[in-house]
Amino acid sequence: MILNAALPRPVRDDPLLAAVVGEALDETVRARAGSILLADVLPKRPPAPPVVSPDASPLHMAAVMERTGSPVVLVVDYTDDQPHLLGTVDATTLLQHYF
Repeated sequence: MILNAALPRPVRDDPLLAAVVGEALDETVRARAGSILLADVLPKRPPAPPVVSPDASPLHMAAVMERTGSPVVLVVDYTDDQPHLLGTVDATTLLQHYF
């Protein structure tokens, strides 16, 4: 993340450009990397974790985690049209199910 933020956009978009520019860009990247704050690279608003129903299978949970890039899913029941958090399943717990 930090390295990505330090690289100029043209180099991020086309890594072959870095080979052409060579060392001339190193000082620019070094200066930019030294001035980047954590707040500059963190999302302004963290994404909401994905939600599955109580009857979701472990395979479904794994697929949702993979698709969203989230290491956790919320298990939510919608009784009376109101969401009720039943718990969470994280990637470690899910892996233990398979091994």
